[in-house]
Amino acid sequence: MKKRILALLLAVTTASMFAGCGKDDGGRERESREESSYEQEESAPESVSEPEEPEEAPLLTSAYASAKPGNEFQFGAYEQDNNLSDGAEPIEWVVLANEGDRILVLSKYVLVGEPDEIRNEEIQNDKLPGADSTYHNAQVTWEVSAERKWLNSIFYQEAFSDEERNCILQSELTTPDMEGTDSWSTFHSLGGADTTDYLFSLSYEEFQEYVEPLKIAKAEATAACVVDVDEETGYVCWLLRTPGKPTTSDGYSFYFASIAPESGDVYYQDEYGNTHMCQGRAEAPVGPNSDGVSNYGLRMAMWLKVE
Repeated sequence: MKKRILALLLAVTTASMFAGCGKDDGGRERESREESSYEQEESAPESVSEPEEPEEAPLLTSAYASAKPGNEFQFGAYEQDNNLSDGAEPIEWVVLANEGDRILVLSKYVLVGEPDEIRNEEIQNDKLPGADSTYHNAQVTWEVSAERKWLNSIFYQEAFSDEERNCILQSELTTPDMEGTDSWSTFHSLGGADTTDYLFSLSYEEFQEYVEPLKIAKAEATAACVVDVDEETGYVCWLLRTPGKPTTSDGYSFYFASIAPESGDVYYQDEYGNTHMCQGRAEAPVGPNSDGVSNYGLRMAMWLKVE
C-alpha cells in the first residue's frame, strides 16, 4: 500500500516538472518571436522617395563656351577629300564671336562651288516679284537665292546629325543695301527682305566686323570642291549675301558681292561678268570661267548655342 502511494506521488511530481518545462519553453519561444518581430520593425527601410529627374545631356557645343575669336574646332561632317570610300570628313570652323550663350562660326574652307555644285531642278533662285527673269534665272537677293535654299535644306541635313542640328540656332538676318562705286558711277543695291536661317553667307558688314580683324579673308577650297583656284595664291573666291551692282532700275542685282582670292578684298560682279571692288576701290576684272568650274564658292556661317 505504501509503495503504491509513493509511486503515485512520484508520478504526480514528475508530471508537474514536465508541465513546467513545457510552459517555460513556450514562453521563451513566444518571447523570441516577439523580439524577432520588433527587430524587423526597427530595421525596415523608410519609404522609397520618387526617383529624381535625369539631368539634361549637355550640348555637344558646351565645350566651346569659352572659345575666343580665331579658335578652331570640328563640328559636323562633309565630303572634302574627294574620296567617297572613306566617308565624310569633319568640318573645321573658325570662331568669329562669342556672346556668352552662343558663338558665331565660319567654315575654315570653301566647301562647295557655286553655282555648279548646288543648283539642280529644285535648287534655283526664286523670282523676285516684279523683277526681270530673262537672264541667269532672276535678279537675286539673299531671301530668294539658291544659295540660301541649298544651305538650309541640303547642307543642313547632310552635314549634321540630329544632335548637332539641335545646337544650331535660327538666326534673324538683315541684309543691308550695298553702296558702291565703279569706274563710271556710284550705285545703290537692295539687300532685300529679312530672313530667318540656320546657315547663311556673311553680309559685307559682318565680314568687316568679324573676318577682317582676324585676317582670315583668304580661303582655300577642299579637294572635293569644284571651284576656280588662283594659281599664284591657292585661294578661291567666296560669296557674301550682300548684293552686287544693281542691274535693274529698281536696284536689284544678278550677283552677290564676293571675297577676292588674291587679296581678300570685297568685290561685286556686274551684268557683264566683270568684277569690281566695292566701296570705291580700284577695278579688278576677272574673266568668267568657261570650263564648267564654279568661279565662286561658299564659306558658310552659323550661330551655335553653347550654354
